[in-house]
Parts: sequence; C-alpha cells; structure tokens
Amino acid sequence: TLAGQEANTTVAYYRDNGSGWSVTTANQNSLADGEYAFAAVVTDRAGNADVTNYIYVTVDNTNPVAGTLSFVGLTDSGSSDTPNITTDNAFTLNIAGSSDANGIDTTVYQVSTNGGATWSTTTASQSGLADGSYQFRAVVTDHAGNTATTAAISMVVDTTNPTAGSLTLGSYSDTGSDDTPDITTDNAFTLGTSGTTDTNGIESTVYEISTDGGNTWNTTTTSQSALVDGSYQFRAVVTDHAGNTATTAAVSLIVDRTNPAAGTLSFANLDDSGSNDTPDITTDNAFDLSLAGSSDANGIDTTVYQVST
Repeated sequence: TLAGQEANTTVAYYRDNGSGWSVTTANQNSLADGEYAFAAVVTDRAGNADVTNYIYVTVDNTNPVAGTLSFVGLTDSGSSDTPNITTDNAFTLNIAGSSDANGIDTTVYQVSTNGGATWSTTTASQSGLADGSYQFRAVVTDHAGNTATTAAISMVVDTTNPTAGSLTLGSYSDTGSDDTPDITTDNAFTLGTSGTTDTNGIESTVYEISTDGGNTWNTTTTSQSALVDGSYQFRAVVTDHAGNTATTAAVSLIVDRTNPAAGTLSFANLDDSGSNDTPDITTDNAFDLSLAGSSDANGIDTTVYQVST
C-alpha cells in the first residue's frame, strides 16, 4: 500500500526492464540480472489516475571476471624455476583483465605464507620481504558485492647464501711426508664437495684453480690429471637457485715429481793407512760418511745411508 493512499483507490504496479512497461506486483522476487524501473498508478473510484515517481534498481547476481594477477618489477635473479626463486624481495602486484557489467568496486590483494592455508590482506607494493615461500592473489568485488578471486601466483624469496661445505680430493694420495700443504707426486685426482646445503637447493658447483697463491682463479674440471710440478690451490663456488653464492675454503697442495739432486757422498775422518789405492785400502775401520750438494725445490725430507758388502 502506498503511503498516503486515500480510501477507495486502487494501485497498479508497473515494471520496465528496457523492453517497455508491464504490469507487476508489489512483491518482486527472482529477478534476472538487469536494470529495472518501477512506478505505481493510483486510480480513484471516479477513474482519476496519477503516476508516482519512477524508482530504479540494477540487479546483479553475477560474479565479476577476476582477471589475472602478475608480478611487475620482479627480477628472477637465479635459474629459471617454477615458482621463481629469487633474491628480489621488492616488486609490485598487478591485475589485468578484471571486468564486470556494472563495474569493479574494489580490488583487495592477499598474501599467504603457509601454502594457501590462510590469507591476509596486503598491498600492491611489496618490499623488504623476509626469506620464505609466498603466494599472492586478488579478490575483486563489483558494486553489487559479488566477488571473484584470481588464481594464486607463487614465488620464493631467498637472500641467504648456501652453505658451501668443504672441498674434497678423491683418489688422491699424499705420497711423501706429512706436510702442510701436502707435497706429493700424485698429479691426478678428482675434486668434490661435502656438506653443501641450501634451503631451496643447489643449482651449480663450479670448481676453480689458482697457481699464484690465490691471486687469480680460473675455472677447472672435477677431474685433474697430469698436473705439472708446482703449487696449486683449489676451491668450489656453490650457487643456489636464487643466485646466492658461497665459496669453500681453498685446499692447497704441491705437485713434485722431480727427483732431488742427490749430491756427492764422501768419506770424512778416514785414514788411508796404506798406499794410495783406488778404492782405498786401509786399516781404518771407523770413519764418517759425508753428503754435500743435496737439494730439492721443495726441500729434502730424509737422507738414508746404505752399505753393500
């Protein structure tokens, strides 16, 4: 009943959905999506009629098109992984393709750090993210309150260097005395690592060699063979999937396959008691052996005297 309606009058309700006016009822339900105009015609017993003001409403029960969320300004600093594993912890979220017949009212960005179990509101601009796994999505709401959610996009922030571990020598023998660094005739062995770890995995291990005391380094292979005499240092550079690197402590050794200069052995304190013979023939059975001129680039370790009868 219209407010202020006089007695002995009738009311007819009309509705227009863009295809012309039609009679309707005061109770509207299950209206299809669309724009509607309503009016009421009041007629008294004498047949006099008057039309109310027009009122308008748009019915919208259709969810908007959420569109697609993407990263803007995100640098995938490491290898090409899915999802990205990167040192970049500052970027922007961007949504494209959102639409609704009656317009988008709000777009709310959300983040999850537990694999999508829970979500919290965030901003389009991300910065200073701590290391960890992230998922982002956007919830789009139209003017009627209908919502739609984009597919989630994922990435992993990793700004922590891997654990380099230790460089190891395989099939290697320290042939000489126990020196630091090793001095050995072994010039063929393999390089490896142990204890190398990273939360998001190791992408590559590159082995390096130096022959000038660590001033310059060159890439080498895991298999070393036919090394010429000289001093060597080896190390491994470990890189994770985000591009962070760590370097093992260097391992040093000296390859020495050159015989030492033996020098000259002579008698000392020997009394040649008889004639001058070659070899000496003498009654002297107590004397010393003397060695002179022995030398080696890496030093003499031992001198062992031998006798033959």
